[in-house]
Amino acid sequence: MKGFAGNEEGRGGHGRCHRGGHQEWRNKKAMVASAPKEALSGSPGEIIFANVEIRNDNVWSWKPNASLISHYSNDTALLLDEVAIPIEFPVEAGQTFKLSIPIKIKESAQLS
Repeated sequence: MKGFAGNEEGRGGHGRCHRGGHQEWRNKKAMVASAPKEALSGSPGEIIFANVEIRNDNVWSWKPNASLISHYSNDTALLLDEVAIPIEFPVEAGQTFKLSIPIKIKESAQLS
């Protein structure tokens, strides 16, 4: 399961590095440590929950008021509503924590 990243707007990282190739920390902010092994299924308009473990793979803690935001491929974005989950607890460097992520299937989703 992919699809989440830390919020860049002063709530998920320590500043921005604009030098090309020096932004590896962005990819390490919110790593999926474990996710459901079985496929999750649902119908248009339904909310399903994915129980996951997220790891802060950086060497620094997250800033207060961090949030996790969905980051879908174009095809997936046609099926699922965007997700933004505020993280209202401290997340230290290297910490792993559990979340139950609500995923809403769009009413307009054309499922096969």
